[in-house]
Amino acid sequence: MCASSIALCIPAYNASGHLPRLLKSAKNQTIAFDQVVVYDDCSTDNTADVARSYGAEVLSGEENQGPSVGRKRLAQHVSTDWIHFHDADDVMYPNFLEQARKWMTQEDPPDVIFFGYEE
Repeated sequence: MCASSIALCIPAYNASGHLPRLLKSAKNQTIAFDQVVVYDDCSTDNTADVARSYGAEVLSGEENQGPSVGRKRLAQHVSTDWIHFHDADDVMYPNFLEQARKWMTQEDPPDVIFFGYEE
């Protein structure tokens, strides 16, 4: 079986109003994420505090540079075999990670897996 640790990586800017919904859905997965990390891109609200209150690790930017830079910094930081990027204003079904692991643990897994919202 192939390696299957996975990090949930969330680039965020002024997302304190959205993060609780997403982070609750991450906690309610049938299989837990190995790491949950939020990149706070110099938010002017309490995005970092909200993320920490849900148990997420927080990386903080020094200058607002947009979600692409956030994704890059998240990818450089995590120590898992797989990375799942998720927008802060979205949510996951409780079986999202269970479905993803079916692909991740294949004998010859793909390099990238794309999921639609309903998956």
